[in-house]
Amino acid sequence: MSANDTPAIRDAVDEFVLMKAAGRRTVATTQWYAALLKPFVLSFGDLAIDQANRRTIASWLLDQTGAPATLCDRDKAVRYFFNWCVDVYGIQSPMKGIPVPKEPPAEPKAISADDLNSLIAACGGFRDRAILLTLADCGLRASGLVGLSIDDIDFSSHTLRVTEKKTRTRSVPFSLDTERAIIAWCSHRPIDADKLFCTMAGGAMSYWGLRQVVRRLAIRAGFTDERCNLHSLRHFAAREYLRNGGSLPALAAILGHTSITTTSTYYAIYSSGELAQVHDSHSPLKSLVKREPI
Repeated sequence: MSANDTPAIRDAVDEFVLMKAAGRRTVATTQWYAALLKPFVLSFGDLAIDQANRRTIASWLLDQTGAPATLCDRDKAVRYFFNWCVDVYGIQSPMKGIPVPKEPPAEPKAISADDLNSLIAACGGFRDRAILLTLADCGLRASGLVGLSIDDIDFSSHTLRVTEKKTRTRSVPFSLDTERAIIAWCSHRPIDADKLFCTMAGGAMSYWGLRQVVRRLAIRAGFTDERCNLHSLRHFAAREYLRNGGSLPALAAILGHTSITTTSTYYAIYSSGELAQVHDSHSPLKSLVKREPI
């Protein structure tokens, strides 16, 4: 197959991302591919896909800079792209023979309890407090939170009916503190709003609007970095659930993971100091019967 028979990498990447969207991948997933492949397109965009060679791409990957996790993600995105090209255009993948990089050790992404308390203290109204507590208590994705309606709340069973990733629906429990915060917000919420969490005018809240709420609270609380964000609240919910004795299978169901491996790989993560605290609280020796010395 000649270069004239195959598209340029720039066009093939555009089609690859489009096909991901057509396959009902989430917006976040398609944006992930587009962002990670952008530097690759800038370097090789005019080259026909069957003209890319292993040595050139390996050198390009070595020249990339950034966090180890980002470099691994970029390698994955390029591999996925060329695997797709193999199926669609019948080329040989230039990634064949390039070893897959070793994943860097995962680091905790959860917001700390102290930082969360600071965010809650920075809330100036009932809505923002209810949003924070629901995210931190239930571990919802942003899409799950903004999609909630009043009818999705079951106060009798303390559960929310959550729909995420377009069609996946699950029941997620919430605590008494979250219930109180939701009830307080509902007493001030615009009565004609379709969604549980809405703008103050009653309109639907978007992902970016929700993100801005958390970012505004972070600035008000005095945080100058990105440690307080939507996903850090989901990680907080997961990690604290496990630290307080919750089981991994139950957590996977709460978070909406189809595989428990995802839960353990990305959410059951502790620093060395935190791991020592967890061990102290759940030490196997606590099961021993304490006896008086003879």
